[in-house]
Parts: sequence; structure tokens; C-alpha cells
Amino acid sequence: MSACQGLLREKPWLLPAAYARSQGASNARELAAVLDVPRRLANSLARYLDRLEGCEAAVARRGHRYAWVDGGTVYVAIVHSRRVSWYTVPWEAVENPGSYKGRLGYRARLARLILGLDDEEPSPS
Repeated sequence: MSACQGLLREKPWLLPAAYARSQGASNARELAAVLDVPRRLANSLARYLDRLEGCEAAVARRGHRYAWVDGGTVYVAIVHSRRVSWYTVPWEAVENPGSYKGRLGYRARLARLILGLDDEEPSPS
């Protein structure tokens, strides 16, 4: 396990920063531009940019939503105006979201959308 993977497992709310880093962002201003977030949030995320140096995590993006697959878990982060929320989804649920109802089913369908496995926006149950 690389240091980057360990950091993202410990702090999944850094997925947007890892994505921005992979796009060449190296400071808060560039991070704000790549992520299309307020400067205040970009400043908070930018504190970790050095720790994400050379990060090879393949973070997928769709709008303000980010996903990263690590083993049997999909980490999803959603950027809001002042914060980043996150959750995890088991890969089994992502492979077969129709088998799951409620919140887990919705989150699995949303993860599929971010990862490019589906084209249609899921509706909350």
C-alpha cells in the first residue's frame, strides 16, 4: 500500500484534492479553479497537496462528485459549498445495485454513475 492510498483511506474527503493534483494543481488557487470550489474550501484541501505529491490513485470525477476504487471498496466524495462529504460502498453493491434497497442502493447507483458504469442519474428512493 502506498502512502497516498493510506492517506485516502484515512481521509476520503481528500479525493477531490487528489484529483486536482493529478490535473496539475499545485496550490490553493489552482485547486479552486480545477475543482470549481470556493477559495476557502480550496485552502483547506491545499494543506494536503504536498502529501499527495506523486499520488497515482485513479480518481474518477463527475461534476462535484469523485470516486476511487480500492480493493473491494468504492470511496465517494461529494463537494459542497463549504465542505466535502464522503461515504464508502462495497464493490458487490456497485456491481449489482438492483439487489440493494434504500440508501445503499442509491449510493451504489451513484458510484456507478461517477465511475462511468451507468449514464443515468439515480433518483433517491
